[in-house]
Amino acid sequence: MKPEFYLGERVRIRQWDDMVDEFGLDIDGDIKTPGAYFDREMRYLCGLEFIIDYIEFHNDHCDVVKFTNELPKHPDTDYTWEISTDMIERVEEHESIEFSDSFMDSLMQKGGIGIGFRFD
Repeated sequence: MKPEFYLGERVRIRQWDDMVDEFGLDIDGDIKTPGAYFDREMRYLCGLEFIIDYIEFHNDHCDVVKFTNELPKHPDTDYTWEISTDMIERVEEHESIEFSDSFMDSLMQKGGIGIGFRFD
């Protein structure tokens, strides 16, 4: 079942190899998703993140999405790319870390040591 996406949701253009594994390549080397093509010239978009601003429901096979910021132009073309929901994936939120009350109390007794975390 195809995932549903929502206005305001942060999404990422899927990786090329991931889409090739799911949909395969056509004779020209482009990916034919159920509703639209992901051309090889669009490969530079893979991995970029956007916020969904608009969803156009075409049919059971293709919902087209628009983003709050425009897709960056390919340096060699002036095409306006159409992105369907088959070409995007959710950006997972970082998991929150909860500390026990006793741990937080011990930090406060020591003057509140600063702790930083990085999630990549």
